[in-house]
Amino acid sequence: MKKQLYFLSAFALGALLLASCKDDDDNENSGVRDLDFNEHAYADLGLPSGLLWATCNIGAELSSDYGDYFAWGEVESKESYGWETYGFSNGAEDALTKYCYDSDFGANGFTDGKKEFDAADDAASVLWGGDWRTPTYAELRELYAYCTWTWSTQNKVNGYVVTGPSGLSIFLPAAGCCSGEVSQYEGIFGTYWTSSLARSYPCLACGLNFDAQDVSPEYDFYRNVGRPIRAVCGKK
Repeated sequence: MKKQLYFLSAFALGALLLASCKDDDDNENSGVRDLDFNEHAYADLGLPSGLLWATCNIGAELSSDYGDYFAWGEVESKESYGWETYGFSNGAEDALTKYCYDSDFGANGFTDGKKEFDAADDAASVLWGGDWRTPTYAELRELYAYCTWTWSTQNKVNGYVVTGPSGLSIFLPAAGCCSGEVSQYEGIFGTYWTSSLARSYPCLACGLNFDAQDVSPEYDFYRNVGRPIRAVCGKK
């Protein structure tokens, strides 16, 4: 089974509904301050679901900051990312202890049938509170399908400006990922988690991948690798 690491990113051109995420120096558009979602900024992109997307990654202050990296289902960043440090495995991809629908990948044949992680294992819910959470695979597909994606640079950081039907935008920096103790592919690739397990193997989870040439919400990533999270919340 091959690791699949591919990526993408974007930047906020339009007006943003802004709370705690600061405007970048080269972003001429200011937002409207709104504190109803635990003081974290969001943009209403005009998606059919009404879903609101955060304007910066978890752990970031600016939309162009990479923020923190998380293994799938973990709520804290850490110094080293691997199966030996992953919280839901006994040290291997086929020794999972939670979120496993195939006994061939569970520790001692373990399965629980869970395909979405619990709120207690969602870094967005735990760290930001309120209604914030990690988007599902279906919600990432909606963002991909209804928005215009433009490769751009903000504060010398590469990424994608994602512009919704409302005309508002968010920026997704190409933050790369973190494997072992090494961060890699910054400025080249973007990989973002969803809360959904992959349909192929339970040691993988769904995510967004992009680079300057391509954007895809169809990639599966190993759960033990550190990646950023862009949170969402429900429309008021």
